[in-house]
Amino acid sequence: MAMSLVASNSRATIVPERRTLRYDDVEAQATSQPGHEQLYSQLTSGRFEGTLDSYVISPRVALFVEATNRSIRKQFSVLPEHLRIGFLVDEAGQFKCYGNGAQLGGGDASVNLPMTPLDMHFGENYRGSWITLDYEHVRRMMLEDKQPSRRPGRLQVADWAGGLFRDTLATAQQELFKPGAPRPHASTVAAFEKFLFSIAAWTLSTALGYNGQVRRPNVAHRAQLLRKACEIIDGKLTDGLTMSELCWMIGTSRRTLENIFMEAFNVSPYQYVRTMRLNAIRKALLSAENSSISIGEIASRWGIWHLSRFAADYRSIFGELPSETRQSRP
Repeated sequence: MAMSLVASNSRATIVPERRTLRYDDVEAQATSQPGHEQLYSQLTSGRFEGTLDSYVISPRVALFVEATNRSIRKQFSVLPEHLRIGFLVDEAGQFKCYGNGAQLGGGDASVNLPMTPLDMHFGENYRGSWITLDYEHVRRMMLEDKQPSRRPGRLQVADWAGGLFRDTLATAQQELFKPGAPRPHASTVAAFEKFLFSIAAWTLSTALGYNGQVRRPNVAHRAQLLRKACEIIDGKLTDGLTMSELCWMIGTSRRTLENIFMEAFNVSPYQYVRTMRLNAIRKALLSAENSSISIGEIASRWGIWHLSRFAADYRSIFGELPSETRQSRP
């Protein structure tokens, strides 16, 4: 299976696939991705052992996890029309990673534009990950006057982005790619794909410095922002709305949006959206017209793809599982 992503503006049938490959030679691992001209160099002595896990979400998005027991150097260029975002799977920061000379921290994400040449150095027992996306689709999700140029470049987002991608990967491994689990419904995978594009666009906009300086709006302006945010949330609950999209739509920063919701409702905007979706799902489960539709498919209508977390969140709000709600329907 070719590991390169085929950029496509059309929506193809989404069939997620996972593949794990193991290597005992650094050159074999370097050439494991057809279409990628990569040069690997082993920097520390000893028998080489490496693995590459690929998670193909759709023709537009793929996730990869790579591990090696020896320190290596990787040299390659990002493919045309591809956005590549890298992050470390290691949470404890036990090894170092350098990209084009800049160190990548445990919470950092490396954002690499198409055709960007990369020279990366990893310590022993490294475990890193990256996501490859259709660059044009990511650009279309950004504000028209904030879209990046098409020049190559490597950017870095500190502190939070790497952790967000790492948590997303861990959840996807359990929800969508767990060995022996039934294939997820197409609508669930589509919701996951949209989520990945959204956080990629948010990460790219942050890397390019479009958040600006945070200024506290006055009382009247805060009320206007809150009202507009609630209206957008109500109208887009089924669209898999993310915080980055909501910030763009109302024209404010993430920090301002969080402050406004905490002042008004004592919950974050993410918690508010999640609770509104759960309420909408509950109404759908109680509706007779949805009695023949699976709970997972109903949840995916509201952008829910992590079904086990969904069940726990649902019970924390309503005191019962979604299946129990359906059984209680008159």
